[in-house]
Amino acid sequence: MLVSKKKFNEKLEHLIKRVDLYKEVENDYLKRIEEKNGDCQYCMRSLARIYITVASKELVVDKDIESFRKNIYIYSKLNLMGTDTRAYLAWKKMNLFCILMSNNKDFLDFILRNLDIIGHEKEKYKKSEADFYLMRTILLAIKGNWEEVIKRADFYSANPSKETGFKYFPLEFGFLKALAEKNIEKMKENINAMLEAKVARQMMYDESIFFYLHVYVLLYLKISSYYGFDLEIESDIVPKELIDNTPAKEYPEPYEFMKKFGLKTITPEEWKAWIYEYYPKPEELKEFEEKGRFI
Repeated sequence: MLVSKKKFNEKLEHLIKRVDLYKEVENDYLKRIEEKNGDCQYCMRSLARIYITVASKELVVDKDIESFRKNIYIYSKLNLMGTDTRAYLAWKKMNLFCILMSNNKDFLDFILRNLDIIGHEKEKYKKSEADFYLMRTILLAIKGNWEEVIKRADFYSANPSKETGFKYFPLEFGFLKALAEKNIEKMKENINAMLEAKVARQMMYDESIFFYLHVYVLLYLKISSYYGFDLEIESDIVPKELIDNTPAKEYPEPYEFMKKFGLKTITPEEWKAWIYEYYPKPEELKEFEEKGRFI
């Protein structure tokens, strides 16, 4: 367990309360999106919070994996649609974790098809932004570009960041290199190091919505499973059910506007147009883009 029993119960109570709290404002946010009134992207992200909270509750309280997968899919799609840049997976591993946990093939195909956009890398390596460098390496591992994964892992090993938040990046790069080399023992070694109690708590310190999971270990085990590896890790914070790749029976889209953003069909240009359509001040966004910001 990542937290004490007392803290676990407190967080669980808070989680359950948030489900009702977020649902209270659902209709207001939906109306604003339909009318394109105000910051619609914020409204989409706010709607998304309902579904990540429900997904977490379904998993920890009801043990309903099917419902978890459906809700985490809805969350991921709404959150993507409500983001003001296409570089959705440029640095935040939690975004990728949620997508992969949905077991939705269209979403995975969408990532691979748009990898250079969704994982946009503005510069090769900057120690203060090593999270961008790691995230790009993770995406390359999903793609199976092993030569590049090894090269980047070796480069990081020779040029590590000293930022406190990146303290355990050597373990993550170590795992990715081992995966690229198909070195099962090294993969296990890095995963087990991440699962040590002190390390696990520090790595998961800010991830309160999944306070009972080691999100990053699950992410890496999920990716390794795509290539046929079962590392036989036994831990209550990395349930095997989440590593299984069985898709949900269906993936509902509860709001009509979601259907306008087709993961299977949307082009990069249409995706960018979507952002401009729902951004509250498109002229401001244009200014940002002209100054070099990636949209």
